[in-house]
Amino acid sequence: MRRLGFYLHSAHAAPARFAMKTGSQYDWCELKPVARGTAGSLTRYEVELKAGGGKDCRGLDLEDVRGLQWGLRGGDTVVLDQVEML
Repeated sequence: MRRLGFYLHSAHAAPARFAMKTGSQYDWCELKPVARGTAGSLTRYEVELKAGGGKDCRGLDLEDVRGLQWGLRGGDTVVLDQVEML
C-alpha cells in the first residue's frame, strides 16, 4: 500500500486536514491530500503513504490502519466516495 485515494465534493474543495490512525498504539499521522483530477462534481485526491515520513509519522504502521479522519470546514456539505488503499 503506497497511497490512499478518494473522491470528494465539498464547497471548499480539499479537506482542511487529513489524518490516519494506525498500529497497536493507535498512532495518529497527519498527511496532505493532493488533487489528481475530477469526475463530474467530485475531485479525486491521493495521499502518499510513507512510513516514517516525518516527525508526526514515526509510528505509522501501513499494514494495520485503524482509522481515517477528514477535518472539514464549518458549514461544509461533503460527499465522499470510493476510498481506496492503492
